[in-house]
Amino acid sequence: QQTLESVLEDTEKINNIITGLLTLAKADLDLTSTHLEVLDLTELVGKLQSEFKQQNLTIELLTAQEPTNILANTVLLQIALTNLISNAFKFSDHQPIQISLTQANNDAILKVTDFGVGIADEEIDLIFKPFYTKAEKIGKQGQGMGLYMAAKIVNLFKGTIKVSSKTNIGSS
Repeated sequence: QQTLESVLEDTEKINNIITGLLTLAKADLDLTSTHLEVLDLTELVGKLQSEFKQQNLTIELLTAQEPTNILANTVLLQIALTNLISNAFKFSDHQPIQISLTQANNDAILKVTDFGVGIADEEIDLIFKPFYTKAEKIGKQGQGMGLYMAAKIVNLFKGTIKVSSKTNIGSS
């Protein structure tokens, strides 16, 4: 019964991802054609923290417990955040990562920090391009679509992604 429940849960996650990808494709990055709703970013990050914990991956969550409401498509935003978090774990050799969530004026600021290999300055502009990956160089799998999709989704909701990194220290 536990195995069937796990398979059902995984199937639901895959279905949500596929639905999100189809929504993104249909939207063609046109905000007016995506289903937006007010969602609590604090709650979504907490949910992702639990999901990654089941994979024995540790997220240290540095955030106030109060809601941080934003207007977005939950499925698409979850895909973007999952891609960012997965990338952080991948390039930090599965070391714990930190996520901080703060608010400044009317902006929600979510910061994902890893303590891995870092990104060379000349590569920072390349990491959000489709099919660009360094995964194989460090013995990991990747097609170079995760950060590209994350950036497209975040831009869709009028957000921005900024990167700071130090080689062999980590990235945010």
